[in-house]
Amino acid sequence: MIDADWNRHRYLAIETQLMNKLLSKQQEPSPYPLAELFDPEDPAARALQRLMRHRETAERSWHRAYHELERIRVDAMSIQILNKATLRMSMAKSAERTQFQPPLPPAQKPAQPENLALRL
Repeated sequence: MIDADWNRHRYLAIETQLMNKLLSKQQEPSPYPLAELFDPEDPAARALQRLMRHRETAERSWHRAYHELERIRVDAMSIQILNKATLRMSMAKSAERTQFQPPLPPAQKPAQPENLALRL
């Protein structure tokens, strides 16, 4: 993105300078001086059009990089949300397992059969 942005600004500055140069070279005043810069038979106009195509290519590169960055950011946010949800679920399951369970009542010993020999 940085490279494409730098190229956009550079091509825009070059385009402005080229237009100024071509406008200053015009011999006779014209009611449409900018339109004459794009005369298809003028080699300078072709150079200007080529330069504009380069600038537009840099624009498209910047937008492609921007959309890729946005896609990566959304993917990272989705993963982060998924991780948080997974953590919450595992914490809930862990809490269910470790919930307080009341102790079982003490086991009562089975009654010993009465020793009848002692009764005699």
